[in-house]
Amino acid sequence: MLLSTYYLILCGVTFQRLAELKKSERNAKVLVNDFGAKEYGKSQLLFMKALHSLWLVGCFLEPMIFKRSWDSSLFPMVFIVLFILGQSIRLLAIKTLGIQWNIRILVANHLPRVKSGIYQYLNHPNYVGVAIELLALPMIVKCYYTATFASLANLILMMFRITQENRALNQKQAFN
Repeated sequence: MLLSTYYLILCGVTFQRLAELKKSERNAKVLVNDFGAKEYGKSQLLFMKALHSLWLVGCFLEPMIFKRSWDSSLFPMVFIVLFILGQSIRLLAIKTLGIQWNIRILVANHLPRVKSGIYQYLNHPNYVGVAIELLALPMIVKCYYTATFASLANLILMMFRITQENRALNQKQAFN
C-alpha cells in the first residue's frame, strides 16, 4: 500500500518535470525572441537532462530491484518533509523569476536581475531545491544508490553550472 503511494508521488513528480520542461521552452523562446537573451553553458544542458532522467528511472527501478519499501517508521516521514521543502524552495524560485525562469542559462541584458522574493536570501534557490529533492525523494523508500548517485552527480554538475551562471550574470551586471 505505502509503496504504491510512493509510485503515485513519483508519477506526479515526473509529470511535473515534463510540464516544467514545456514552460521552460516557452519562457526561453520569449527571452530569446522578445528580449534578445544570450545563452551560456549550453553543453551542460544535456548532462542536466540526463541526470534528471536517470534519477527518475532510478527512483522507479531501485525499489523493485532491491526490494526497497516504504515502512511505517519515522524514516520516510523525514524525507517526505525534506522533499516538500525542496519542492517549495524550487517552486518559489520559479514563481519569483516568472518569465525569466527556464532550464537554460539565458541572460537578457534589458531585463533586471531578480533580487526579490526568495532571491533575497539565496543566490541559486532553484538549485538548492533540486539538490534537496534529488536526495529526499529516493530516500523515502531507502533508495540509497539513486540518492547517492544523483546527489553526487548533481554536485559536480552544479559546480560547473553555477560558475557559468555567475559569470553570465556578472557580464549582465557590467552591461547594466
